[in-house]
Amino acid sequence: MKLATHALSLAILGTVFYLSACSDGGTTHKNAEARADSADSKKTAEEHNNAKFDKVGEKDAKYVVDAYEAGLFEIRMADTAKEYATTKEGKSLAEMMYTGHAKLNEELRNLAKKKQISLPDDVTSAQSDKLKNIRSERRINFDKKYASAMVDGHKDAINLFEKASKECTDGDLANWFSAALPDLRKHLDAAMNAEEEIKKMKR
Repeated sequence: MKLATHALSLAILGTVFYLSACSDGGTTHKNAEARADSADSKKTAEEHNNAKFDKVGEKDAKYVVDAYEAGLFEIRMADTAKEYATTKEGKSLAEMMYTGHAKLNEELRNLAKKKQISLPDDVTSAQSDKLKNIRSERRINFDKKYASAMVDGHKDAINLFEKASKECTDGDLANWFSAALPDLRKHLDAAMNAEEEIKKMKR
């Protein structure tokens, strides 16, 4: 009788562990799917554009997708910085970036709609990882990392927009990229100034 009871107990425990493992596995699988969907958002947009346009149009569309994706990341970073930044320089920079890039992305979204260019609807998984990593920074270290990221990001953005303004064959797109450059250069100046000021501060 004792052996039977012991065997039954082991069977019940095994079932509980199995169900628990299945439940955790399901959650992990759903999280992996969510990350994949985020990563595929840009890829899906590019696939749609490649199907819709010839090689010349594809190149224009890629500039638009890359610029819009970069803008989405800047907005998400600014949102994070508005919550986590502790210095007035960091908070001010975040407000500037959020307002500026929300405006630029709205303009680009309207132009893309007019040109029938598909756009991503979320940041990539790599960008999501960067957001997660910077959230782990505390106090002034966050502000330092944020300002540094804005300097690097805007150098890259200026290079992208300069190239697009010269290489886009669609005149409306080329003009938009050219017109947006002064805002990006202003952002870079602000980010560099903030970075210099924050570096002087104690931890």
